[in-house]
Amino acid sequence: RARSFRVAGIYHSGDGFEDAGAVVPVRVAEDLAARPGEVTTIAVAVQAGQSTANVARRIERRFPGTVAVTEPSQAIKVDTSSRLIVDTGWIISLLALIVGGIGVTNTMAMSVFERVREIGILRAVGWRTWRIGALIVGEALGIALVALGVGLGLGVLAAHVFSDHTSTSGLVRPDFTAGVFAWGLAFALGVALIGAAYPTWRAVRLTPIEALRRE
Repeated sequence: RARSFRVAGIYHSGDGFEDAGAVVPVRVAEDLAARPGEVTTIAVAVQAGQSTANVARRIERRFPGTVAVTEPSQAIKVDTSSRLIVDTGWIISLLALIVGGIGVTNTMAMSVFERVREIGILRAVGWRTWRIGALIVGEALGIALVALGVGLGLGVLAAHVFSDHTSTSGLVRPDFTAGVFAWGLAFALGVALIGAAYPTWRAVRLTPIEALRRE
């Protein structure tokens, strides 16, 4: 939930992750993350002469499941893994768009092929080519909207499940704005129009005689 805070100061730690965040009292952080009594990260200053490796092992033994990061390279690996997850998500989204476009094209092409005689009859009774094209495009848009609804529903559900049942629970929350749904709608309609282009072109080129002869 949204809360207002007064900015007491601005700091620069030199660490990109830290500089992108904010420092608040631990109780406030627990309340914002909806994880009362839980702490995800603790910074430990080792006394002079103490071995950081030994301290790390003692922490991990004392708190099973805890990962003690003692070298900057380990933190870099964590950051790299996070970036890899984001990049993988974009790649999967791109592949989904490509597969979706191919699926719409194939579905509409098969629909036109199986209804050649029907299209011929419509042309014979006076339907103009633009009306035939609008019929094919309308069906493609209908399929896209149904797929969009199912995809958005499953996506929202998966995002909440991932957010609530991983180590980032309460820290990484799905943010669904009107812009997100608008982009989804635009992509879905765009894919539908592109996928319907070839089947529509085939349909409007059919003459009544040719369509009836093919059947």
